[in-house]
Amino acid sequence: MEVQLVKDFIRLKPVYFDGVRDFQKIEKWILSQEKLHRVLRIEDRLRAEISSYTLERDADVW
Repeated sequence: MEVQLVKDFIRLKPVYFDGVRDFQKIEKWILSQEKLHRVLRIEDRLRAEISSYTLERDADVW
């Protein structure tokens, strides 16, 4: 994976997701990820891996 791409992604302060089952938080996280993927032109094959950097607590062990 491209290290600079990950740095750019984190620098843009993505929404983090902790695994709480709250529809509004889940939707906010998904929309944030999609927006950053578009802005940074992240290839489809890298999206899940890069988004995994925003998973915390319970969500991080999925």
